[in-house]
Amino acid sequence: MKTEYVIGFVFDHKKERVVLITKNRPAWQAGLKNGVGGHIEENESPHEAIQREFAEEATRYISKSLWEKFHVMEFEKARVHCFRFFLGEEDTNFTGIISNEEEPISVNWISQLDYTKTIPNLEWLIPMALDPEPMGIR
Repeated sequence: MKTEYVIGFVFDHKKERVVLITKNRPAWQAGLKNGVGGHIEENESPHEAIQREFAEEATRYISKSLWEKFHVMEFEKARVHCFRFFLGEEDTNFTGIISNEEEPISVNWISQLDYTKTIPNLEWLIPMALDPEPMGIR
């Protein structure tokens, strides 16, 4: 049985900036930026998990019904459900999104993002999340 995870990307309405977390763990992610997310708990849906994980790690509650699943990554021992959310035009300051744990949250200009300092798959996951009709949804 595969371990199930979620990852979420929050973008501004212009699709110019994205919220990322600098990971401390697991070891292979330490010091790198990734989307916000984590493990799906027992009896929890992927939508419930991304709502909970984002609220825990970035302190902003975004209703599970507002998260859009855009892709599912399949690995030998894991499945990762990928979600996106676009802030409204009035929310230019990413209101309420702050670091809540030991892993810092940051708002990043996508055009200036240094992908050598991110999880390697973000180089294609972020553009996929911005695609109005991404492939890979199940």
